[in-house]
Amino acid sequence: AAYRLETLRDCGLVDDLGAAIFLRRGGNVHRKTRRPRPFPPDVIERIDTLIGDNPDTDPTLRAMIATTRWAGCRISELVALPIDCLQHSEQGHWIEYWMTKTSAWRRLPVPESLAEIIRDQQTRVRDTYGPDAEHLFPGARSSAIAGRTQPWSTSGLRHRLAALFREHGITTSVATG
Repeated sequence: AAYRLETLRDCGLVDDLGAAIFLRRGGNVHRKTRRPRPFPPDVIERIDTLIGDNPDTDPTLRAMIATTRWAGCRISELVALPIDCLQHSEQGHWIEYWMTKTSAWRRLPVPESLAEIIRDQQTRVRDTYGPDAEHLFPGARSSAIAGRTQPWSTSGLRHRLAALFREHGITTSVATG
């Protein structure tokens, strides 16, 4: 098949085929064009004001929103963050966690303001579930009596955030364009 593709390219019948080495390896010669659709700035501001900075919002949800806003992690990574993910040295603070999708560790620096939010969350979790708590953001299946934490389900977090968005008038069409 690679020989035929090379022949098509060399004869000028198909101009946009890649180099022979890529054709032989089966590489994708067509580049994907990514078109991310980030939330508009006014929607981000509304989320911050109405949910993130709102003292009536559950502090765990506020901490989750702040963490994912800074880290840009997937929901599955956010809900699985270990309670000891926050690290510190003389250079500053960072979060370190395992990315299941890529099977690799990720380390990213965080500002002092987020480090304080995470430390407060760690304290709340340890006060509720004991010193052996494993998850930074325990879900509804966690047991304070048993001192065991279970992570949020990804769908549970999505549904909870969608409910908060609806409650505060942040609709799907506003958020997704």
